[in-house]
Amino acid sequence: MVYIFPISVFLIFHSATTVIAGYDDGLLKERYNLLNKSFDGYDARVAPIPQKGEPVINYVQIYLLSMGSNSDLDTDFTLNFYLRQSWRDSRLTFTSDNVSRLEIDAGSMDRVWTPDTYFINEKRSSIHDVTVLNKLLHIFPNGNVLSSMRISGTFTTAMHLHKFPFDHPTFYLNLTSYGYSEDTVVFRWMPEAVVLSPNLEVAQFDLHNTSVFSCEPTRLVNMKFNCIGLKLSLNRRYGYYLLQVYVPSMLIVFLSWVSLWLSTDSMGPRVLLGVLTITGMTTQFSGTRAALARVSYIKAIDVWMGTCIIYVFLAIVEFAMVDLVLRTGLILTPLCARPKDGYTCAQDSDPEKQDGLVDDRDKEKIAVNPIDGVRDSSKNRITRCGDLHVY
Repeated sequence: MVYIFPISVFLIFHSATTVIAGYDDGLLKERYNLLNKSFDGYDARVAPIPQKGEPVINYVQIYLLSMGSNSDLDTDFTLNFYLRQSWRDSRLTFTSDNVSRLEIDAGSMDRVWTPDTYFINEKRSSIHDVTVLNKLLHIFPNGNVLSSMRISGTFTTAMHLHKFPFDHPTFYLNLTSYGYSEDTVVFRWMPEAVVLSPNLEVAQFDLHNTSVFSCEPTRLVNMKFNCIGLKLSLNRRYGYYLLQVYVPSMLIVFLSWVSLWLSTDSMGPRVLLGVLTITGMTTQFSGTRAALARVSYIKAIDVWMGTCIIYVFLAIVEFAMVDLVLRTGLILTPLCARPKDGYTCAQDSDPEKQDGLVDDRDKEKIAVNPIDGVRDSSKNRITRCGDLHVY
């Protein structure tokens, strides 16, 4: 009795594994036979035209994984996505109660006809191949074929930077067939054309909306090639530019205004401050423009930076004008007369002399400037003359 229970358990386990192995062998054999039957006489060079005069309909879906950095200098954007395509090939139909679909490995995919889809506005792209080629191909009993591949690519777009950095860019992704005209292959979007990954994050933008459309067919001689497109509407995040461009430029302008409160005798500090601020603004403006496309129209950020440079420049001009006026006496204030024993102001007491003119032969007319007083060059002293002085 002691040995009966272990022997029973062993027999049950052995019988179960034998049944499972037999089932697996039978299923694998059936898959093998279905593949051989499907590919028997199959020519992947010929498109599976359903009926004479009807093209193959290729349904497309894009599963968007991520959006890389956008380049305002090169006017392009980067996408990482799954390109899923589905079409019907009646030559691959099969009947089976145990096999719901045939999964083709990457080494045998070239034995099945696939549409020659390409992106019109592509600059460069690649199919991921780590750790294996990221492609799948499934064949269903009714002859429908599902293809999927993971693609990373850089695509060109028309950038309108008039309101940069407060603009709303729009990116386009256009697909068509490279070799098959619309008489052979046409493209249609699946009912759920665009699927966004839950972890989708765009560094510089907020994805506002996605939409699909049918674009104008491309023409070659007398042939037309069907085309479909994807439109991505985004809102630019301008927080970076507020911190890196707008706030520093405001501070530089405020710094240039400090020279307005410096004494006119502080020529060195005022000149140095003006040169530093105008150099800082020019450098920042050049750095901002270097990261943008070289367009011929004026952008919003150009208006801001140009206005800041003008304010800084006017602060320097203001100092130069004040210094010029004080040195040359271009602005004349009331005149002072010099009697024998000192200086008096001709506008204080005598109403007839309030115009600043002294008619006495012994008095000398002197032009003065509005700062401290009148300097006596012979006695080297300053006499108050109603807040006036002579240079």
